[in-house]
Amino acid sequence: MLDLLYQHWLFLKHYYSVMIRHIIGVKWTNFYKVAETVMHSSQSFKPHMHIFYCGLLDCVDELKMTKKEKIATDRTISLMCEEMQRCEPSELLYPLCDTIFPEDFQRLLREHRPPSYNEILDDNHKKEELIQQLKDQTSRTRKELDKTKEKLEEMVLASIPIEDVDAELELYPAGTAWDMLRDLNANPIICVQKAWRDHFPDLLKKYRERLFGPIEQRKELTEAMMKIAETPKVNCHLEIVQNKETNIDQNYGPNIDLTDGGLLRLNNKE
Repeated sequence: MLDLLYQHWLFLKHYYSVMIRHIIGVKWTNFYKVAETVMHSSQSFKPHMHIFYCGLLDCVDELKMTKKEKIATDRTISLMCEEMQRCEPSELLYPLCDTIFPEDFQRLLREHRPPSYNEILDDNHKKEELIQQLKDQTSRTRKELDKTKEKLEEMVLASIPIEDVDAELELYPAGTAWDMLRDLNANPIICVQKAWRDHFPDLLKKYRERLFGPIEQRKELTEAMMKIAETPKVNCHLEIVQNKETNIDQNYGPNIDLTDGGLLRLNNKE
């Protein structure tokens, strides 16, 4: 069998690449060239072409070929089919192929196969659809915020109480409300309105605290936890005493009753 392997190694390298869905041992970088080589390069391949042909058909959709490469491969497959009708197939390599690719090995290849070209295209298409949906959502959100900003400007210019403007801002997340508040104040027509000028400092303080307050609180909490972690530990010696005659021990201090009938005693004897 080793003699067969050496004699037909060139053919087997091409077949092996197709079977494992990964090109190895040959100079080509795409599978349609691998198939084309088996079809045209050597007369010694002809009797065994049906072996390569069956392997190629079994996994052609899993070889990550471009549309152009797939068309070229389909053309080569048609030529192989015609050639096999003219050439008597040989069974010489069957035992060797069964040894190299036992059924368990082929099953693992099928179960853990790489994605096919069509699956990659579908996956890319889904990603593109998701990206487009996010873009559309962002565009709609931006338009809604622009409408809200225009509404707030109209409210201020119509001398509607600033409390109502504040109530509208409270409907939005802290960051969004903060941005809209600053955009309103950046409008030269809005910032000259007396009611707006009177209330803007309080609004600015309120929404600054709303935006940055939680950040400061988390920072303070983190610092407090770090201080606790750095505090030196005090070790206490705890003893369980099976004695309930007294709650005070002159040598060890107070005894604390336990649910199991024993006592927890703090050892403070020097």
